[in-house]
Order: sequence, then structure tokens, then C-alpha cells
Amino acid sequence: MQWQDEYLVGIDEIDEQHKGLFKAASHIIEALQQRQKWFEVHSAMVKLLETARIHFAVEESLMRLCGYPGLHKHKEEHQSFADKLTGLQLESLTEDVSFAMAAFIKRWLHEHIRTTDNAFAAFVLEVTGCSRQRDSRQRRKGRLLLSVPPNNNSCA
Repeated sequence: MQWQDEYLVGIDEIDEQHKGLFKAASHIIEALQQRQKWFEVHSAMVKLLETARIHFAVEESLMRLCGYPGLHKHKEEHQSFADKLTGLQLESLTEDVSFAMAAFIKRWLHEHIRTTDNAFAAFVLEVTGCSRQRDSRQRRKGRLLLSVPPNNNSCA
């Protein structure tokens, strides 16, 4: 499971945290594919959950600050992810849930970032007056940068 620039939402901090989620998810999938001991898989799952909880708190705080109308639904998706992953973690104590776990993590991250997070990011960028523009120096890398409008220092 690799990060791709198609997952960029245009908010640098959120994009960096998403990369961290992909890295943590990749550790789980690698551990499953290499048939590592349960403890290795469990440790990687704990890391993913910790990373996700911090990321979710940051996103939800930003949504509250900007008055995002989809906060409740977005928060429910975050909780659903954490609950499902915790459930799979418990199931893994008694049965092999490797395939279900890998499929769930890949699907959820892909769908959530490309739809739900993109919608929230677009709202935040609109409310703050920031815009997603490609900087000509970064175009080759495909990195989306935030531009700072004149007289507005709220964008970073």
C-alpha cells in the first residue's frame, strides 16, 4: 500500500498525516503478507490506531473551527473505522482475519480520503480563503501547495 499524490487534499498538515496513516497501514499489510508473528501484526495495528486517533482529532478540530457542516457524519466515519479495526484486532486473537483486515484498511483509507476528506478540505480552503494551486517549481512533483492570499495570514 503506497502513498500516491492523488490523495493530496491541499492542506499540508493533513496531507502529511495521511502519509503517516499510509505508512502505518503498510506496516500491517507487510506483516500480514510476510506471515509475521501475531505480536508484530498487533503492534502495527496499535500504531495505526494511535496515528489515526491523533489524525482524527486534528481533522475534527479543524472542522469545528471552520464550522464544517459535515462534521457529525465525518466524525462517525472516523469512529466506525476505529471500531472496525479494534474489532478485527480482537478477532485476530482467535482466527485468521488477515485478508479482511488488509482489504478493510486499504478500502477505507482510499475511499475516505478521496471522498470525505476531499470534501472537508475543499470547504476549509474555501472558508479560510486559501486555494489549491500548483506551484510551477513543484509541478513536476505533483505536490499541491496552499497559496496565501494577500492580507490573509491564516493559510500556511
